[in-house]
Amino acid sequence: MAAESDGEGRLALIREISALAVGEMPSARAFATALERTLEVLQLDVVAVCAGDPLTLRMQAGGVAVHPGTAAPVGLAVLVAAERKVLVSSDLAAERRWPAPPWTSGAARSEVALPIVYRGRRIGILDLCSPKVDGFDAPVLETLETVAQLLAVIIAQESWGKAEGAGTSPELQRAYRRLQEFSELKAHILRNVSHELRTPLTLIKGHLELVMDDPAHALLPEQQRALSAVCDRVDDIVAIVDRTVALSPVDDLSLAYEKILVRDLLQETVETFERRARHTAVTITVEPVDEALYLYGDADKIRQLCYNLLDNAVKFSPHGGQVGIQALSEGANVHLIVADQGIGIPERQLSQIFETFYQIDGSTTRRFGGLGLGLTVVNRIVDAHKGEIWVESEVDRGSVFHVLLPKHVPQE
Repeated sequence: MAAESDGEGRLALIREISALAVGEMPSARAFATALERTLEVLQLDVVAVCAGDPLTLRMQAGGVAVHPGTAAPVGLAVLVAAERKVLVSSDLAAERRWPAPPWTSGAARSEVALPIVYRGRRIGILDLCSPKVDGFDAPVLETLETVAQLLAVIIAQESWGKAEGAGTSPELQRAYRRLQEFSELKAHILRNVSHELRTPLTLIKGHLELVMDDPAHALLPEQQRALSAVCDRVDDIVAIVDRTVALSPVDDLSLAYEKILVRDLLQETVETFERRARHTAVTITVEPVDEALYLYGDADKIRQLCYNLLDNAVKFSPHGGQVGIQALSEGANVHLIVADQGIGIPERQLSQIFETFYQIDGSTTRRFGGLGLGLTVVNRIVDAHKGEIWVESEVDRGSVFHVLLPKHVPQE
């Protein structure tokens, strides 16, 4: 399964802590749970919370310990206390401005401190360390700023005994329900927009193909190429619409389970790519699949999963390259494999490729097209089916994507 530190994992973390902020769990427990999940999802080693009242939460990889007594900020946190802004130390080994906080382990390589502010007043400082130099990039910092805001709300629910947080819970719960209603409305609108766009686009493509295949009106080669290119663009637009709709949260991704013959599904998907692959002289090879191999899943979504993986492989393959797809039975799972001879993915970026709108480099969109949605959708579909996905890649040699899907409907 894709690492939790990607964009989807960060969004899920925010949703999870938001639910804690308006839930029935006691504030101290909700606070500790939120910190535990933050460490786990963002892959951090140490976190400490300095609060102005008798509370210190100190967490390391081994668990959580709550220590009574006032925790005075030290090091980087001192400046945060004074300036009320986020401060980062990218390399603790080279840091000369302040000492490392006493709770850091020898593995800590970078640090960030954020103010926890409620109703304009600083009520604490969130101090975290990463085992990596430059461990706090912009997406992680944005996530942590939101986490700090939510922690302030959790503290304010009971404010660890302070009265100022009293009465806020019903208000927050109403706001949370309102956000859920907006989320459902957004998903409904996206589904309707998808239908309204897909219908005319399908008609346009159908008419174009009739003209192209009409033997009574033979087209010149350049006319054939032009109409074929228009059909490809229509396919691209439909794919973008489908991918955008599929970006609703996994929890909202309803599945219509049915028995799927894997061989038939792969053949259907490959046929979709025959014309597109011919343009780049890419050869798609389907390895023999046991005709009895099946799985229970949502056929449309698994078809989209295969489509997106093949689309990605063909798009990044060189002229005359080869793309292979195969399906194997492995115990209780079906193992799908899509391999290409494309540009490959640098190792440092492998954990990010499933993030929404992520591109391998700044020139990728211009060179190959796309919005960086295809693999995000694949990851969501895999998660919805309780499966796993991973990738092996070598720069300038190509990539191999692996997907494990349960043969039977997962038990809740």
